[in-house]
Amino acid sequence: MKNPLEIVTIYIDNLGQKKNFKFLREILNNELNCVFDIGCHKGETITFFNKFFKIKKIFAFDINENSLKTIQKKKMENVILINKGLSDKKKKIQYKTNFFSPSNSLCEENLDSSHSKFKKKILKFFFFYKKNATSLCSADLITLDSFIKENKLTSIDILKIDAEGYEFKILKGLKNNIHETKVILFEHHYDNSLIKNYKFSDINKFLKKNNFKKVYKNKMFFRKIFEYVYINRLHLK
Repeated sequence: MKNPLEIVTIYIDNLGQKKNFKFLREILNNELNCVFDIGCHKGETITFFNKFFKIKKIFAFDINENSLKTIQKKKMENVILINKGLSDKKKKIQYKTNFFSPSNSLCEENLDSSHSKFKKKILKFFFFYKKNATSLCSADLITLDSFIKENKLTSIDILKIDAEGYEFKILKGLKNNIHETKVILFEHHYDNSLIKNYKFSDINKFLKKNNFKKVYKNKMFFRKIFEYVYINRLHLK
């Protein structure tokens, strides 16, 4: 049975993603060789990638096997699914999942935050929410650096990251391959619902140090979350 709250949330998020991809289409060529979709969920952004661009390969990462099965049913020939998470080093991790899959994160939730308390009320409002729906799962985490080397990739046209508070660790896991990445699209939570141990200024400083420039930001509807696009000065004007 489908979760009505998830359906509504994804619909609203897709309105924002449409704006993001229109901007990406303005700064990039129509044909791309390699795209990474990290935190691909059930393929929402993959659909946009294939709508706005002609892409040879999309590497789609998600730790939720059921989400990847949903994508697999669509039988998209240019999509390679990887059931692993990404971080700044290789490791195994345990994390909590709940009924509302778009909010699942490898980060610990700050239960005292106003955002978390509000979300809990919203979930309880829906009939399908179960009080004991949270479960403990494990995931294998790898680095982008090791994946790129193993697959002998030379460059990334777009690196999209939606990892609910793990974005900075994933970026650091690129290591020297960050210089071969042309465009980065990621989201950042400004609410304190997740214990991230970093701020937006940390990501911004890291990307600027590696010759990236911020060229776009988009506020997500009804939340203190922004999506950003950074371009690599070495590759794009």
